Amino acid sequence: MQKPFRTFLIGLVTALCLTVFCSTSSFATAMPTTGCDSWTVTSSSNPQNITADRGIAALSPNDIWMVGQSNTSGTVGYSTMAQHWDGKSWSIVSTPNPTLLQSLYGVAGSASNDVWAVGAQSADYYAQTLTEHWNGQVWSVVPSPNVSSTGHSFLKAVTAVSSNDAWAVGYAQAGFRSPSKPLIEHWDGTSWSIIPNPDTSSSSLNGVTAISANDVWAVGSYGVNAFIDAPLIEHWDGTNWSVVNSPTLQGINTKLLAVSASSSKNMWAVGFGFDDLSGNYSTLMMHWDGTSWSIAQNPVIPQTSAQLLGVTTLASNNVWAVGAQMNSTDPTAPLNTLTMHWDGKSWNIVTSPNLSTDGNILQGVTHASGSEQVWTAGDTFIGYEELDSLIMHTCP
Repeated sequence: MQKPFRTFLIGLVTALCLTVFCSTSSFATAMPTTGCDSWTVTSSSNPQNITADRGIAALSPNDIWMVGQSNTSGTVGYSTMAQHWDGKSWSIVSTPNPTLLQSLYGVAGSASNDVWAVGAQSADYYAQTLTEHWNGQVWSVVPSPNVSSTGHSFLKAVTAVSSNDAWAVGYAQAGFRSPSKPLIEHWDGTSWSIIPNPDTSSSSLNGVTAISANDVWAVGSYGVNAFIDAPLIEHWDGTNWSVVNSPTLQGINTKLLAVSASSSKNMWAVGFGFDDLSGNYSTLMMHWDGTSWSIAQNPVIPQTSAQLLGVTTLASNNVWAVGAQMNSTDPTAPLNTLTMHWDGKSWNIVTSPNLSTDGNILQGVTHASGSEQVWTAGDTFIGYEELDSLIMHTCP
């Protein structure tokens, strides 16, 4: 259905790659900027190993978590990984690894001693959900349900309203050849449970955000037919989940990968569109104004394939989205970081650093409430398959 965007990042986005399981524009040039619109690379505490940094969340300017997976060279399996920023430096914090293969995709917290990270794990062929919790001192595994023991269950994103109200979303298969269905799980302060989902198509959820206990949004994609995917947007009103109408691009494969809101009337979802005729990916930005969703004008650099993987909304005129771009029509060309900013009127591409000529990608972006500083995390390629952490921030 979709052609590889450098196998899109060795499958880092659309599936859990743990060896045994995985799944008319206005042109704008990149603008170098200053102050809170420029990026500074920060050294991570990542050792020399294969790393995939996937999720990042800020509870305060001095309390930021980044999660993913790692694999020390020469060892078998993948381990969960968490890094923490204390305002001065990043440090690796020990996380549990219940099986041979596991990865964390998303992280969110309601307080410094109440942080959730979600992903998937596998001791054999089938992926099963993985939820880990930080209580201010240690990370621990908290049991989470699965749709089936003979099918895959992934959790891709998490949001936390309070210590007894958190949501995690992803997708699951009831059996080996079964189509994927949205997976939504809720934490009530005691346990995780699967919540009924209104969508019955072949679909998945990739991002989630909570404005309040009765205003939660999740985004992903559903299969229109065997060849075309379209955006899937769902809403929790405090009682039920429902599918919300969203615009589509006719004849274009479209997926939403992340969502963020500053209020009930200002929300952004980002992802990509894929054109089978050109073989190119293009960025996709959708906006909720409190009444309906609309597709925003899409600035791109000519001859570029690009995808957006993360978004954070500070205000109606201050939104950041991150991802990766390929500044060539050559499918083997290296990826480069992509950062885009919404100023209330238009999206603009902002110059962002690249540490390697082999490839770079940004997968998550966040900001702390009350601060204009924005953090983004991803990976820089060392050769074709080995990865190292790439972390940067705006403002001093």
